[in-house]
Amino acid sequence: MFNKKVLVDQSIYTTTIPKVLPINFDKLNINILENYYYKNKLNLNQFSYLKDYYRLEFDQQIRWLSDFIKDHYGMYYEKRVVPVAHAGIVVEKNQSINSHHHIDEYDLDNSPDLSSIIVCKTGNEKSYVEFEYEYGRKRHHKHLVKLEPKKVIVFNSELRHSFLTNINHEPILCISLKFQLI
Repeated sequence: MFNKKVLVDQSIYTTTIPKVLPINFDKLNINILENYYYKNKLNLNQFSYLKDYYRLEFDQQIRWLSDFIKDHYGMYYEKRVVPVAHAGIVVEKNQSINSHHHIDEYDLDNSPDLSSIIVCKTGNEKSYVEFEYEYGRKRHHKHLVKLEPKKVIVFNSELRHSFLTNINHEPILCISLKFQLI
């Protein structure tokens, strides 16, 4: 018998926020849009992926979302995670967000292990996040995840991903949460 050691695990987990969780998505949308309109970006450098991410006021809604992912992931996958960052994402009409990952290559120890996207609002037309595989035999393969309100997407932070062009008349609003394994 051979002993197996997984060297690289690249996964995408999806679920939906349950109805019993009292998340007020209207409050989340207001939080995202206020920071968007005031141009409260995480980074003003045009070459940083953080130029597309907006600061958010940490409130009860974000705490509940963070706890939901932390508890859900811990229960099903028996790994403990702690939240390390949160931000808002706005994808305007005819806009896309370029491919990026959430790893700081100059500070790997403090980079997140898991990232998540919580979809707060979309339009009627289909919208997607595209994930790119970078390792192994499936290198350069891509996977699309449809964006739907209340959908939670959790993935390894080193996975490159992009928001495809928004063809809706209204913006797509999402929350980004990042976690480290402990």
